[in-house]
Amino acid sequence: MCSYVFNKSEYSDFKKYLFVLSDGAPSDIDNIGPTISGLKDANVKIISCYVGNSSNIEPKRLYINKINKSATANKQEKGTCYANAVAAVLHLAMKRILNREGGYPDFFKLRQNIIEAFGEDGAAVSNVLAKFSKEYRLRYEEKDAKEAMIAITSNRPIITTFFLTSRERKAFRIF
Repeated sequence: MCSYVFNKSEYSDFKKYLFVLSDGAPSDIDNIGPTISGLKDANVKIISCYVGNSSNIEPKRLYINKINKSATANKQEKGTCYANAVAAVLHLAMKRILNREGGYPDFFKLRQNIIEAFGEDGAAVSNVLAKFSKEYRLRYEEKDAKEAMIAITSNRPIITTFFLTSRERKAFRIF
């Protein structure tokens, strides 16, 4: 199914990425050949993330660019994932502006400012973006899936939100 979508003519000019979130136990291995061929023909880059019960895995990292190598959320505690996500997106957006007036704030300082303003118990990303994008003379907009794809293929940073069930949250914390 996904190779069909990626091969549609309306997406022919897009850079295409497929993010695979997997438990490592494929249920449709017999049909994988045509899917792989279709994705390859559509020039789709695949990014995968393994989620499971084992903590004995070798992590792989995808770096957006050299500037942001150290901007990772290692051993994050409390509800500050929103701050990491917003700080990363704001930092990346500002780095796109050549000779930006006011310079480029450090990711860690930016994240700390966000946490100081909104706390360690989570926050609505839209509220955080409203405050900090104004403060740093940036703008943001909510987009649908097609518009998000256009933003991604234009190398613009995006933020997305998602919710986990209690069981998924527990598994994610262990990871």
